[in-house]
Amino acid sequence: MDRKLFKAAMDGHVQILKQCNQLECQSTPTGNTVLHIASLNGRSQCVEHVLSTCTPLLKTVNKKGETPLHIAARKGYADIVGALIECARTQGKDMESGFGVVEEMVRMVNEEKDTALHMAVRNGWVKVGELLVREDPEFEYYGEFPGSWWAHGENRLACSGDSQRQRNDIKILEKKRFLTDIADEDGWTPLHYAAHFNHVKMVRLLLKQEKSAAYTPNKEGKTALHIAASRGHTESMQELISECPDCCELVDGRGQNALHVAVENNEGGAVGLMLKNPLFGSLINEKDVDGNTPLHLLATWGCYIRSLIIEPRVDKSAYNAENLTALDIASCTHQFSTLKVCQMQI
Repeated sequence: MDRKLFKAAMDGHVQILKQCNQLECQSTPTGNTVLHIASLNGRSQCVEHVLSTCTPLLKTVNKKGETPLHIAARKGYADIVGALIECARTQGKDMESGFGVVEEMVRMVNEEKDTALHMAVRNGWVKVGELLVREDPEFEYYGEFPGSWWAHGENRLACSGDSQRQRNDIKILEKKRFLTDIADEDGWTPLHYAAHFNHVKMVRLLLKQEKSAAYTPNKEGKTALHIAASRGHTESMQELISECPDCCELVDGRGQNALHVAVENNEGGAVGLMLKNPLFGSLINEKDVDGNTPLHLLATWGCYIRSLIIEPRVDKSAYNAENLTALDIASCTHQFSTLKVCQMQI
């Protein structure tokens, strides 16, 4: 590619681009066209000019199989993604595929089988992701879909109080119900992330669409309730318990229920919530894979959660797999404050 043309596209000098009449003939050694370069550098005016004078570059791929849409989506340039989509919309249908040019472009995959949407969500560009999904709502996307896309992002969540945004979320989830089940590489679904960040309205919305998500474990075996309990997010916990009461019984890969997890993380509020709820009555003295009850974990980690210590239903004489009581552990680990209170309650 001509050096002046390359720099013009990179730096946003539209006037220089206007002096070239054969933009489609120019490319870099890696196959990037002027439209790729302008998209990569966020030069929206250059993108608009190229689209108006050389539309065929819209679907041109570089040596990685990437279209300008892939690149703009990866960088998070929503204005450029919008311009590319609008240009494609004016092209009608592709004669070979029979699809609209927009749909065909959105569905194009690079050499790693990624669509532009995959790139957007992997990099956390929520607004770009929304644009792409809404443009082709019937397409079934496969591959890596970080669950955080639907449960994280300060500018789009239903919990932000934006009623229009919430309605949009509902419409997308109704069309794309499978999105509620998609997990990232750690097994986290959108509901896991919503519980982690205590996005209560999103928790409610996801459960409304698919209650089974409450029973889905991540790779550590933790459900959304485990996650919420570990963070002390009592509002999200209440939503989960209310909609799916039997999810309280689920244990993670270490055999721990939500009460174990809350104690281990010293989340007294979460512990208090569960102790007051009859659903957890039979779980107060449950043991994990090491034979530890929640009280054993309290002693192990030196936590001070008075509500558990003084709870009359707690079995303070229970032994773990090492034949130790919580008092034994408190003594061995020199957790004297915990030890003193436990002794007072026996």
